[in-house]
Amino acid sequence: RHSFCKHALSVLVLTMDSMEVGAQECELTPAQQLQEILCERVPAEYVLAVDQSGGCGAKFFVIVVSSAFDGVGLLDRQKRVNECLKEEMQRIHALRMKTWTPAQFEARKHTIEDILAS
Repeated sequence: RHSFCKHALSVLVLTMDSMEVGAQECELTPAQQLQEILCERVPAEYVLAVDQSGGCGAKFFVIVVSSAFDGVGLLDRQKRVNECLKEEMQRIHALRMKTWTPAQFEARKHTIEDILAS
């Protein structure tokens, strides 16, 4: 269900002294944290979160694609996403979002780079 909601939780570390391979837990960026939260709380086929604040986690752009948005108006879609982020919104200064159905995503996915640049 969340095939686009995956991220690496650990990386392999090669210790040159002992030549042993181990796992080291990675810190998630604010955008990765937000994306993970949305993946857990929204029944979405695709989630993208981009930190547009230079890394401090105060301004984000998200794309949430869900078949649960079929027949739901734009404001209600955004309210659903905002409700899922109720706690996080206390720390976020600005959140810009696109909430699309899978069909809308298919028609618009080629414009994502342009949307991110705006």
